[in-house]
Amino acid sequence: MHRYSALVVAALLALPCAAYARGTARIVGGTPAPHSAWPSTVFLEAATDFNNDGTFDEVTICTGSLVAPSWVVTAAHCAFSSADPTRRVTAMSAVLGVSDLTDPTRAIDGVDNLIVNPGYSDAVAPRGDIALAHLAVPAADTPIALPVAGEQYTMPANVANAAGWGTTDVDSTMTPTVLQQAWLPIQDQASVCSPVVGAALPGAYDPATMLCAGNPLTSGACHGDSGGPLVVFNQATGAPVLWGLTSFGISASPPCSLSVPVVFTSVSAFLPYIHEQIDPPPPVTTTPTTPTTATPPPTPMSAPSPDRTPPSLRSLTLSRTRVRTSTTLSFRLSEAAVVTITFQHRGVVHHRTTWTSLKPAVIVKGTTATNRVTLKPRLGGRALRAGAYRLSVIAADIAGNRSGAQTIAFTVVKG
Repeated sequence: MHRYSALVVAALLALPCAAYARGTARIVGGTPAPHSAWPSTVFLEAATDFNNDGTFDEVTICTGSLVAPSWVVTAAHCAFSSADPTRRVTAMSAVLGVSDLTDPTRAIDGVDNLIVNPGYSDAVAPRGDIALAHLAVPAADTPIALPVAGEQYTMPANVANAAGWGTTDVDSTMTPTVLQQAWLPIQDQASVCSPVVGAALPGAYDPATMLCAGNPLTSGACHGDSGGPLVVFNQATGAPVLWGLTSFGISASPPCSLSVPVVFTSVSAFLPYIHEQIDPPPPVTTTPTTPTTATPPPTPMSAPSPDRTPPSLRSLTLSRTRVRTSTTLSFRLSEAAVVTITFQHRGVVHHRTTWTSLKPAVIVKGTTATNRVTLKPRLGGRALRAGAYRLSVIAADIAGNRSGAQTIAFTVVKG
């Protein structure tokens, strides 16, 4: 198993303002996941209406795992606004059944109840960072197994055991639409997790409810993958078992540094909480003369009125259309929305112009203010060759309404 060196601990001690990245852990150094590799992994999109005017002011993104047909487990901090951690999100939706968010076969489901672990706290770093999202319509996908006492598990080297939708570079600039997977070795509690995290955030790490993982200088997690799965494998069957939920990373420079491990919520520590929600006990049998009082269901999360209006995307501009190192895309939205930016390459076939969409696409969270996204002429770790390109930009709100695609042309130049 890899070990994080004493130099890493020393570097963390030198950080004057070490902090965790709220709701922003992503798979870095991974590879696109095959279509059927993670059938239980769910993309979660939440929105918050700060002034209760019916318009969403913030959109946040997390990952979850289907653990029962109607239940998705994720990080507790995903239930709160990233701008105001004391405020619950207003609405949440789930995308299921695909590894590519642009796949037309994807299923979009509403979350009608979001149950946060009662022991969750967020003083120094998240503790008890686990929540359950109840789907309005039961999913057809296969749930992932939970740990069971007495079963034996294995952690084979170089076998992908973590997944998430999110930033794929250490500078946290590229967010793909395709699920990413990586091998993140689970690190030793006493020699790695406690001292490394404790050096940066004294008192933040609880070995009874947390674990840490990462592949030094090769793969890890950073901005946006909160709640994503860390799995082990059943030794007898080889089936994946949910072992951890992405919780927080230690701030460093660059923001998605691979020199420090990522902290996960231990699923085993919260099995009673999970089973209490997804496997409620049967009602108590009483005598006919004793009236029964039904336990009221949990108060559902607030939800917006049915929304059929797609977001408006306007004022699309590029800071430069001849691009060597970077360009800035600017746009405005009529409401907070998730914006998908796809690079398309211009070609000519039989004297006709064609546009080929390139992967991965870039996902950003847009607001009603002017949005600016710095884009580099690179995709999937590779530089784009010189030539004519355009950006295809589409916005989708929390209800799944999508704007029409808008395009803007640019040229990649070398030298």
